[in-house]
Amino acid sequence: MKGNKGEWSEPYVLIKLLADGELKQGTIDQSVSCEAPYNVVGLSRHEKVDKQIISKLYERVGDNISIICNDELISNIPIEKFSKHVSTFFEEISSMSGSCSLSDSLANFLKIISVESVKADSKRKADIEVLIHDHYTSTNQNLGFSVKSQLGSPSSLVNASQKNTNFRYRINGNISAEQIATINSIKTRRKVKDRIEKLEEIGAKLEFESALGDVYTDNLLLIDRDIAKILSECLLHHYSGINSSMKVMCDILDKENPLGYPLRKCNSFYEFKLKRYLSESALGMIPASEWSGKHHATGGYIVVKSDGELISYHLLRKNLFEDYLLNNTKFESPSTSRHDYGKIYKDNDNVFINLNLQIRFTQ
Repeated sequence: MKGNKGEWSEPYVLIKLLADGELKQGTIDQSVSCEAPYNVVGLSRHEKVDKQIISKLYERVGDNISIICNDELISNIPIEKFSKHVSTFFEEISSMSGSCSLSDSLANFLKIISVESVKADSKRKADIEVLIHDHYTSTNQNLGFSVKSQLGSPSSLVNASQKNTNFRYRINGNISAEQIATINSIKTRRKVKDRIEKLEEIGAKLEFESALGDVYTDNLLLIDRDIAKILSECLLHHYSGINSSMKVMCDILDKENPLGYPLRKCNSFYEFKLKRYLSESALGMIPASEWSGKHHATGGYIVVKSDGELISYHLLRKNLFEDYLLNNTKFESPSTSRHDYGKIYKDNDNVFINLNLQIRFTQ
């Protein structure tokens, strides 16, 4: 098996959770919370092997881990063997470059514990399901988590696509064919920003018309009728070079109030709606698939920190989870050629430009 740092972080989380028997909580700034961690009773993972989905259940029973595959007990392994491999696993992931295999020792251990795929089934939003004992309610809860790793490049929250995440803006004002050609000929490193600046110089105004992907448009409408318009305002600020931080973007929108909300000190319509959008994107909604409003990652996120520690954010503490997403994400500019945006074009008698949406964690 081969994988990059982010991909190998998934089986690392499995081994560390089983070894430690606890899942710590995170804070807004991604440090470890001083609150008591959750006890890990067991966890499960769904792997795609030879085109089949195989479910693996790992239970902490006394000093052993019971491994159950498709409802059949296949082995009992001492917890100390999991603990023995945690630090070595972290060291190997940290030193990786590109797609790599593990050492023979670790590869053999993964085989022993029946890990047959680096990544969990990609069709599931949840990479791992953790059965925790919630000390607040004194009950066991099975929660699905998506694994986000800080060991490699920052993870994305919303992936760009040409078909689904382009937002179309009408260019209002007199603009000639010669001016369109001149602006489109700008090939600087930040050409989209420079093209927007040139449009402003000639007095043209950009007016949001619609998100071009029908599926994503419907998904956004299911969240809130205004969220596409709010995101379009964020994209204009991002591609104009004003700011990319999601949190700062909320402050800008509060000040400008483009949708005319009744703003008061005690609340922010923009922050509330963007938190809802980020949360739904984290827990199940993706641009290319019709979304029913149900959560697929029913817990939240497990973050692998740069020191190998694990912290969690989940719906058991909804406000903290949303604050974490808002304070640790940013808008990003994907490839213009791959996603076909940033170029002025005519459609019938109107002139348009597309801006593409992609959101990534800051670390």
